[in-house]
Amino acid sequence: MQIVAFSIGFLMLLIGRKLPWIYVGGISFIVGDFVARQNYFPIDPGMDLLIFTLASMVLGVILGLYLEGPSVFLAILIAGAYLITALPVLMGWDTSWLTWQWAVGAGFVSLLLLWLWHDFTLIVLSTFVGTVMVTEVLSIAMLSRDVVFLLFLILGFIVQVLIWQYET
Repeated sequence: MQIVAFSIGFLMLLIGRKLPWIYVGGISFIVGDFVARQNYFPIDPGMDLLIFTLASMVLGVILGLYLEGPSVFLAILIAGAYLITALPVLMGWDTSWLTWQWAVGAGFVSLLLLWLWHDFTLIVLSTFVGTVMVTEVLSIAMLSRDVVFLLFLILGFIVQVLIWQYET
């Protein structure tokens, strides 16, 4: 499961704006993982969890390919909520302030940013979400988690901005 999450996160942080269906598939993977771990369905940890999350990712990719606009819109909403809940936990910050209202608010702020700066918002959110996914599963003994996060974040921004500059 960790190899799959790392691979999806790495793809998202490098080409999430260029190929939005990868971004939508990655967000669908996160949603599938969250739903599977909430015990809504009788899913055993292990292979059943992997199959469920991969099936949700495939569904997201299909939606991203055929309904790009609405699926990106929904993925941005979910990504904003995911980032405000996952990033403080990843960094070890205090999360006592974090409520569902913050998550919903972050999702709507993400939508507002998408409306104002479409491509740049896709770059920022896909890079942050991909970096969080990679950093959650990657452990490098010589580097702290903050340094690993920062290195992947910088890598993602540079690659995506260069691709964006090359296209325009």
